[in-house]
Amino acid sequence: MEQIRVFIIAIIVIIIAILAFTLTKSWIVYDRGVQVEAFNPKDLPEKNSDISVTPIKQNSSDWSENSKVFWKNTLVYPIGLVTESGGLSPEGISHRAKNLILVNLRTGIKKKLFPNNVFIWDFFPADFQKKSGFTTGDEPKFDSIQLEGKMLIFAATVDTNADGFLSNKDRKKLFMYDMNTDKFSELLPEHVFYEQLIWNAGKNRLALVVVKETKDPENPNEYIVNSAPLLYINDFSANKTSLLEISEN
Repeated sequence: MEQIRVFIIAIIVIIIAILAFTLTKSWIVYDRGVQVEAFNPKDLPEKNSDISVTPIKQNSSDWSENSKVFWKNTLVYPIGLVTESGGLSPEGISHRAKNLILVNLRTGIKKKLFPNNVFIWDFFPADFQKKSGFTTGDEPKFDSIQLEGKMLIFAATVDTNADGFLSNKDRKKLFMYDMNTDKFSELLPEHVFYEQLIWNAGKNRLALVVVKETKDPENPNEYIVNSAPLLYINDFSANKTSLLEISEN
Protein backbone atom coordinates (compact mmCIF):
# COMPACT_ATOMS: atom_id res chain seq x y z
CA MET A 1 0.00 0.00 0.00
CA GLU A 2 2.84 2.37 0.85
CA GLN A 3 4.36 1.89 -2.61
CA ILE A 4 1.02 2.59 -4.27
CA ARG A 5 0.61 5.76 -2.18
CA VAL A 6 4.09 6.96 -3.14
CA PHE A 7 3.41 6.17 -6.81
CA ILE A 8 0.14 8.15 -6.78
CA ILE A 9 1.78 11.12 -5.06
CA ALA A 10 4.61 11.06 -7.61
CA ILE A 11 2.10 11.08 -10.49
CA ILE A 12 0.24 14.05 -8.95
CA VAL A 13 3.50 15.98 -8.47
CA ILE A 14 4.49 15.34 -12.10
CA ILE A 15 1.08 16.51 -13.36
CA ILE A 16 1.29 19.70 -11.26
CA ALA A 17 4.82 20.37 -12.53
CA ILE A 18 3.74 19.94 -16.16
CA LEU A 19 0.75 22.27 -15.70
CA ALA A 20 2.91 24.89 -13.97
CA PHE A 21 5.50 24.75 -16.75
CA THR A 22 2.86 24.98 -19.48
CA LEU A 23 1.06 27.93 -17.89
CA THR A 24 4.33 29.76 -17.24
CA LYS A 25 5.47 29.23 -20.82
CA SER A 26 2.09 30.38 -22.17
CA TRP A 27 2.23 33.52 -20.04
CA ILE A 28 5.72 34.36 -21.29
CA VAL A 29 4.67 33.85 -24.93
CA TYR A 30 1.55 35.98 -24.42
CA ASP A 31 3.54 38.70 -22.69
CA ARG A 32 6.26 38.85 -25.32
CA GLY A 33 4.22 37.98 -28.37
CA VAL A 34 5.81 36.10 -31.25
CA GLN A 35 9.52 36.21 -30.49
CA VAL A 36 11.73 36.70 -33.52
CA GLU A 37 15.11 38.24 -34.12
CA ALA A 38 15.13 41.88 -35.05
CA PHE A 39 16.59 42.71 -38.46
CA ASN A 40 17.92 45.67 -40.36
CA PRO A 41 14.99 47.83 -41.55
CA LYS A 42 16.94 48.43 -44.78
CA ASP A 43 16.00 44.85 -45.71
CA LEU A 44 12.34 45.86 -45.97
CA PRO A 45 10.83 46.42 -49.43
CA GLU A 46 10.94 49.92 -50.82
CA LYS A 47 7.69 51.82 -50.83
CA ASN A 48 5.40 50.97 -53.76
CA SER A 49 7.79 48.33 -55.09
CA ASP A 50 7.40 44.69 -56.04
CA ILE A 51 8.65 42.23 -53.47
CA SER A 52 10.90 39.39 -54.60
CA VAL A 53 9.91 35.79 -54.04
CA THR A 54 11.63 34.26 -51.01
CA PRO A 55 12.20 30.49 -51.18
CA ILE A 56 10.21 28.51 -48.62
CA LYS A 57 12.75 26.15 -47.03
CA GLN A 58 10.60 24.03 -44.73
CA ASN A 59 7.26 22.29 -44.93
CA SER A 60 4.48 23.47 -42.64
CA SER A 61 1.92 21.05 -41.27
CA ASP A 62 -0.62 23.69 -40.21
CA TRP A 63 -0.93 25.61 -43.47
CA SER A 64 -4.18 23.91 -44.55
CA GLU A 65 -5.83 24.64 -41.20
CA ASN A 66 -4.70 28.25 -40.84
CA SER A 67 -4.92 29.42 -44.46
CA LYS A 68 -7.77 31.43 -45.93
CA VAL A 69 -8.64 32.42 -49.48
CA PHE A 70 -9.15 36.16 -50.03
CA TRP A 71 -10.54 37.88 -53.15
CA LYS A 72 -11.36 34.38 -54.52
CA ASN A 73 -7.86 34.04 -55.98
CA THR A 74 -5.23 34.43 -53.22
CA LEU A 75 -4.47 31.91 -50.50
CA VAL A 76 -2.92 33.57 -47.43
CA TYR A 77 -1.00 31.42 -44.94
CA PRO A 78 0.14 33.17 -41.71
CA ILE A 79 3.30 31.56 -40.31
CA GLY A 80 3.06 31.00 -36.55
CA LEU A 81 -0.57 32.10 -36.34
CA VAL A 82 -1.93 33.04 -32.89
CA THR A 83 -5.44 34.51 -32.63
CA GLU A 84 -6.71 36.78 -29.85
CA SER A 85 -9.90 38.74 -29.26
CA GLY A 86 -10.07 42.48 -29.85
CA GLY A 87 -8.72 42.86 -33.39
CA LEU A 88 -9.68 45.43 -36.01
CA SER A 89 -11.14 42.91 -38.46
CA PRO A 90 -14.94 42.42 -38.74
CA GLU A 91 -14.68 39.24 -36.65
CA GLY A 92 -13.13 41.19 -33.78
CA ILE A 93 -10.17 38.81 -33.75
CA SER A 94 -6.51 39.83 -33.88
CA HIS A 95 -4.28 37.62 -36.02
CA ARG A 96 -0.68 37.46 -34.75
CA ALA A 97 1.96 35.88 -37.00
CA LYS A 98 5.66 35.92 -37.94
CA ASN A 99 5.19 36.26 -41.69
CA LEU A 100 2.65 35.78 -44.48
CA ILE A 101 2.91 33.42 -47.45
CA LEU A 102 0.69 34.28 -50.41
CA VAL A 103 -0.21 31.85 -53.19
CA ASN A 104 -1.86 33.11 -56.36
CA LEU A 105 -4.42 30.42 -57.18
CA ARG A 106 -4.49 31.45 -60.84
CA THR A 107 -0.75 31.40 -61.55
CA GLY A 108 0.48 29.09 -58.76
CA ILE A 109 3.13 31.64 -57.74
CA LYS A 110 3.93 31.77 -54.01
CA LYS A 111 5.86 34.39 -52.06
CA LYS A 112 6.71 35.55 -48.56
CA LEU A 113 5.79 39.15 -47.87
CA PHE A 114 8.65 39.97 -45.48
CA PRO A 115 12.26 38.97 -46.25
CA ASN A 116 12.72 37.98 -42.59
CA ASN A 117 10.32 37.06 -39.81
CA VAL A 118 8.68 39.98 -38.00
CA PHE A 119 5.96 40.41 -35.37
CA ILE A 120 2.66 40.82 -37.24
CA TRP A 121 0.17 42.36 -34.84
CA ASP A 122 -2.82 42.02 -37.18
CA PHE A 123 -3.72 41.69 -40.87
CA PHE A 124 -6.99 41.71 -42.83
CA PRO A 125 -8.51 42.63 -46.22
CA ALA A 126 -9.54 46.24 -45.74
CA ASP A 127 -12.96 46.44 -47.37
CA PHE A 128 -15.77 45.84 -44.87
CA GLN A 129 -18.10 47.37 -42.32
CA LYS A 130 -18.80 46.12 -38.80
CA LYS A 131 -21.26 47.00 -36.07
CA SER A 132 -19.72 49.38 -33.55
CA GLY A 133 -22.73 50.14 -31.34
CA PHE A 134 -26.08 51.90 -31.55
CA THR A 135 -27.25 55.45 -32.21
CA THR A 136 -29.39 57.45 -29.79
CA GLY A 137 -32.41 56.14 -31.72
CA ASP A 138 -31.39 52.51 -31.05
CA GLU A 139 -30.38 52.07 -34.68
CA PRO A 140 -27.23 49.97 -35.28
CA LYS A 141 -24.09 52.01 -35.99
CA PHE A 142 -21.40 50.72 -38.35
CA ASP A 143 -17.73 51.53 -38.87
CA SER A 144 -16.29 50.95 -42.32
CA ILE A 145 -13.05 50.89 -44.27
CA GLN A 146 -13.15 50.78 -48.08
CA LEU A 147 -9.86 49.83 -49.69
CA GLU A 148 -10.81 47.58 -52.59
CA GLY A 149 -8.52 44.60 -53.16
CA LYS A 150 -6.06 45.67 -50.48
CA MET A 151 -4.79 43.96 -47.34
CA LEU A 152 -3.42 45.92 -44.38
CA ILE A 153 -0.62 44.39 -42.30
CA PHE A 154 0.26 45.97 -38.96
CA ALA A 155 3.70 44.74 -37.90
CA ALA A 156 6.64 45.49 -35.62
CA THR A 157 9.69 45.41 -37.88
CA VAL A 158 11.98 47.64 -35.83
CA ASP A 159 13.21 46.80 -32.33
CA THR A 160 12.12 50.16 -30.94
CA ASN A 161 12.55 49.22 -27.28
CA ALA A 162 15.98 47.63 -27.90
CA ASP A 163 15.23 44.43 -25.97
CA GLY A 164 16.62 42.11 -28.64
CA PHE A 165 13.40 40.83 -30.21
CA LEU A 166 10.27 42.02 -31.97
CA SER A 167 7.04 41.86 -29.99
CA ASN A 168 3.84 43.67 -29.08
CA LYS A 169 5.94 46.05 -26.98
CA ASP A 170 7.54 47.53 -30.11
CA ARG A 171 5.91 50.30 -32.14
CA LYS A 172 4.05 49.16 -35.25
CA LYS A 173 4.57 50.03 -38.90
CA LEU A 174 1.85 49.65 -41.54
CA PHE A 175 2.19 47.71 -44.79
CA MET A 176 -0.18 47.03 -47.65
CA TYR A 177 -0.54 44.24 -50.18
CA ASP A 178 -2.48 45.28 -53.28
CA MET A 179 -4.09 42.29 -54.96
CA ASN A 180 -4.91 44.34 -58.06
CA THR A 181 -1.24 45.12 -58.82
CA ASP A 182 0.39 42.27 -56.82
CA LYS A 183 2.54 44.86 -55.01
CA PHE A 184 3.62 44.98 -51.37
CA SER A 185 4.64 48.31 -49.85
CA GLU A 186 5.32 50.12 -46.61
CA LEU A 187 2.88 53.01 -46.15
CA LEU A 188 4.21 55.14 -43.30
CA PRO A 189 7.28 57.39 -43.64
CA GLU A 190 10.49 56.59 -41.80
CA HIS A 191 10.29 57.07 -38.00
CA VAL A 192 6.48 57.33 -38.16
CA PHE A 193 4.50 54.60 -36.38
CA TYR A 194 0.88 53.48 -36.23
CA GLU A 195 -1.28 54.34 -33.22
CA GLN A 196 -4.96 54.11 -34.23
CA LEU A 197 -7.17 53.48 -37.26
CA ILE A 198 -9.76 56.16 -38.06
CA TRP A 199 -12.91 54.58 -39.48
CA ASN A 200 -15.26 55.90 -42.16
CA ALA A 201 -12.60 57.85 -44.07
CA GLY A 202 -14.24 57.16 -47.44
CA LYS A 203 -13.68 54.92 -50.44
CA ASN A 204 -10.02 54.16 -51.26
CA ARG A 205 -8.87 56.47 -48.47
CA LEU A 206 -6.96 55.58 -45.31
CA ALA A 207 -6.78 57.75 -42.18
CA LEU A 208 -4.64 56.97 -39.14
CA VAL A 209 -3.45 58.43 -35.87
CA VAL A 210 0.34 58.11 -35.87
CA VAL A 211 3.34 59.22 -33.84
CA LYS A 212 6.72 60.39 -35.06
CA GLU A 213 10.10 59.62 -33.55
CA THR A 214 12.71 62.35 -33.15
CA LYS A 215 16.34 62.16 -32.11
CA ASP A 216 16.95 62.05 -28.38
CA PRO A 217 18.76 65.31 -27.47
CA GLU A 218 20.71 63.45 -24.80
CA ASN A 219 21.68 60.61 -27.14
CA PRO A 220 21.78 61.53 -30.86
CA ASN A 221 21.99 57.84 -31.84
CA GLU A 222 18.60 57.07 -30.22
CA TYR A 223 15.07 58.07 -31.19
CA ILE A 224 12.17 58.90 -28.88
CA VAL A 225 8.51 59.90 -29.28
CA ASN A 226 8.02 63.33 -27.74
CA SER A 227 5.44 64.92 -30.06
CA ALA A 228 1.66 65.01 -30.10
CA PRO A 229 -0.21 62.46 -32.25
CA LEU A 230 -0.38 63.27 -35.95
CA LEU A 231 -3.00 62.61 -38.62
CA TYR A 232 -1.85 60.50 -41.58
CA ILE A 233 -4.05 60.48 -44.70
CA ASN A 234 -3.48 58.35 -47.78
CA ASP A 235 -5.83 58.93 -50.70
CA PHE A 236 -5.17 56.04 -53.07
CA SER A 237 -7.48 57.41 -55.76
CA ALA A 238 -5.51 60.66 -55.96
CA ASN A 239 -2.18 58.99 -55.07
CA LYS A 240 -1.66 61.63 -52.37
CA THR A 241 -0.48 61.38 -48.75
CA SER A 242 -0.58 63.95 -45.95
CA LEU A 243 0.92 64.09 -42.45
CA LEU A 244 -0.80 66.77 -40.38
CA GLU A 245 -0.54 68.20 -36.90
CA ILE A 246 -3.95 68.83 -35.33
CA SER A 247 -3.89 71.83 -33.00
CA GLU A 248 -6.12 74.66 -31.86
CA ASN A 249 -3.90 77.29 -33.50
